[in-house]
Amino acid sequence: MKQFTVLMVVALASSVFLSGCGKTEEAPPPAPAPASSDATPAPTTPPPVAEAPKAPASTIDLVASAKDGVEQAMTLAKAGKYQEALALLQQKTAEVQSNPDAMKIINDATAQIKQMMADAATKATTDKVGGALGGLGK
Repeated sequence: MKQFTVLMVVALASSVFLSGCGKTEEAPPPAPAPASSDATPAPTTPPPVAEAPKAPASTIDLVASAKDGVEQAMTLAKAGKYQEALALLQQKTAEVQSNPDAMKIINDATAQIKQMMADAATKATTDKVGGALGGLGK
């Protein structure tokens, strides 16, 4: 009976984890409404050009930036905001690509946050199965 319960927990945990990891597609923004013919056309101005993020120049700055990003991401992950934490680390990865030390710090943190996500999914599934079984496994 315990083997069956463990098997069910593992199966449910993996299905929850895998279904949550799919790529989500976002709908394109709606097209702007056409202007009425009574109004005079407004002068068109070019959209403001977004400035590229400034990359730190030295190796020390890159490592410090990576450590700062990891601290922020870990704070988010501890609050249960795993996707936001991973997005932040992905952004930092783009900034510090040229430094292997900074990349290692970010990659280690990414792996740790993914493990935290898996553990949380497993715990949630175990709690659900335990509640569904009404404490039969005890």
